[in-house]
Amino acid sequence: MSEQTPIDLAKPAAHWNEMYAEPKRATWHAHPKVASYISNRLYGSDQHWLGFIFNDYLPARPKRLLSIGCGDGEHELAIARNGFADYIEAFDASDVGIAKAQETADRENLNVRFRVDRFDDFAGREATEKFDAVIFIGSLHHVENLEAMLSKVRNILSDEGFLIYNEYVGPCYIILPDERIALINRILRSIAPEYKISDDALWRNPTMQEVIDTDPSEAIRSALIPQLLRVYFDVKWERGFGGGLLHPLFQRLNEHALAAKDVGVDTMINMLIEIERILEDCNAIPSDFVLGVAQQKAV
Repeated sequence: MSEQTPIDLAKPAAHWNEMYAEPKRATWHAHPKVASYISNRLYGSDQHWLGFIFNDYLPARPKRLLSIGCGDGEHELAIARNGFADYIEAFDASDVGIAKAQETADRENLNVRFRVDRFDDFAGREATEKFDAVIFIGSLHHVENLEAMLSKVRNILSDEGFLIYNEYVGPCYIILPDERIALINRILRSIAPEYKISDDALWRNPTMQEVIDTDPSEAIRSALIPQLLRVYFDVKWERGFGGGLLHPLFQRLNEHALAAKDVGVDTMINMLIEIERILEDCNAIPSDFVLGVAQQKAV
């Protein structure tokens, strides 16, 4: 952002407090057909990506895992329930999300400690602990000072430790190029009104004022994430899993209508998935989301 519009650090936390206080809107990759498409594209099975990373990819179970920007703890609680790590520490700026997560962990007697912290505060403190795994799940694209954050992670990660990331790496602020907006809206116009959030639902990029008013950290430097990860770490495994089309489309679709057990809905979702695959194969759109694992650079 420009010097005239610095980030209000309290605004993202307030935004996420509101989000965690209300029922969640399903993400684009939560639809069962899309989830199956993504997992099979990434590693050839329908298991959840956490199971693939911790059971199939990592050579050993981490003793100490840190999750940065954990939200309401959904994934960290799943890691604990499945015994993927011996001890989990996690933080987020949302005190509402953290309170809900810790309440669940305490009730289920899980070895997870949730705390409230901010990215800049965490990155600015001296590193005093080591972790065998550090994980970002849709949080690194909210970090403005990526260099400070990745440097801090490098300092706290053990020599043989793993950085795991499941991230949006598309255009900053999710301000899409005109040619992609045209593709998205052509498809939206062809979809029946009952499957959309409104009869005339179309994709429109947010204005900078809307970004500032809602969550100024959203995708603030997202497009730089792949390059900067490689500056600070050795990327051992990374796969894109799409979203260049499906992510914006699903924000304009009616999630309740798409949840119906109906052959017409299934056919439409299958067609949208195939359209995204074709457009990627033709290099008409990029993959905006990646799953990856990195380690310390060899000396």
